[in-house]
Amino acid sequence: MIAKKEQIEKTIASLDEHDVEYKEYLEASLADISACHAGYFSQDNSDSDEDIANEVDVILHGKKQLLSFINEDDSPNTLRFLFSKWTLKEGWDNPNVFTIAKLRSSGSENSKLQEVGRGLRLPVDENGNRISNEEFTLNYIVDFTEADFAQKLVDQINGELPQATTISEEKLEAVAKKLGKTSDDLFDELYDKAPLGATALTYADGTVRSEISQGRIGTKLVPGTPSNKYLYDAYAYDSPLEKDNITADIEEVIVYGKIPRSSIAIPTITGGMYSPDFMYVVKHTNGDKELNIIVETKDVENKTDLRGTEKAKIDCARVFFDMLTADGYTVQFRDQLGNKQMAQIINEVMRGIHE
Repeated sequence: MIAKKEQIEKTIASLDEHDVEYKEYLEASLADISACHAGYFSQDNSDSDEDIANEVDVILHGKKQLLSFINEDDSPNTLRFLFSKWTLKEGWDNPNVFTIAKLRSSGSENSKLQEVGRGLRLPVDENGNRISNEEFTLNYIVDFTEADFAQKLVDQINGELPQATTISEEKLEAVAKKLGKTSDDLFDELYDKAPLGATALTYADGTVRSEISQGRIGTKLVPGTPSNKYLYDAYAYDSPLEKDNITADIEEVIVYGKIPRSSIAIPTITGGMYSPDFMYVVKHTNGDKELNIIVETKDVENKTDLRGTEKAKIDCARVFFDMLTADGYTVQFRDQLGNKQMAQIINEVMRGIHE
């Protein structure tokens, strides 16, 4: 109990004036540590003890209460740890489970599958909407006796993922020849007919969304009303460097904003996809052209401080946008490290200075 309080106090002390809601949540947790967890161990679900009966009812049937950030009395809902000896086998369903820690090994493989399945559902936001466009990880903490089961399950899931389908240059050339076209013309035709699909900023028909989830932009908020140049009606950010970027007023910028998470899919050599942080549309000094700038923000001092995977992502993005530029799309990609100001990056790009 002491360790918990010390950790919460340490976290509260590290917050700034913009973390108001999170600070209130932690202060409420500190005021009543016991409210952060609910559970029962040796008692049976038919136990008559009123407190245990209430906890059983909340865990098994109070999904709305468990998912809510606010209690009915408008106080923060601090309940986030559940302890039970049989909840995972009772048809229990709560989509926002990200960690399952088992204190003993299960018997049959069916039991194990049933238990881990409680954490493999798509999570929901504060309004109950499924979140399918972000990446989430389930922490499944078990003892060594279930290591083989866990590995087998991972292999099975990976084996069922759809494999990418590619069209070789030879096949494209053969089909184009039959149609009396060049392979380049056929490729362009197929590309133009590909379905647009919905994005973080647009609907499937291409119309712009009027709202976007704050969580896809940033976890913290800057008080105040953004300028007309900013894409959104609130300043959301993740790092202090991002906060400086979104509050900066740069004369040459026409419009700018945070790129929603996972909305740009750049393939990387490390596997998976990658999406940069910021987008800017800038007017040239002569006023008759627009320049698109994509920026990746890393709050480190210099390139040597970057982890290998992060450097690889940036290098892949640089190649990706260089190829777009070569194809006729005017897009400049830059990385922002340490205390480098966004205005400096924009001025460098406009002067034609390359790193």
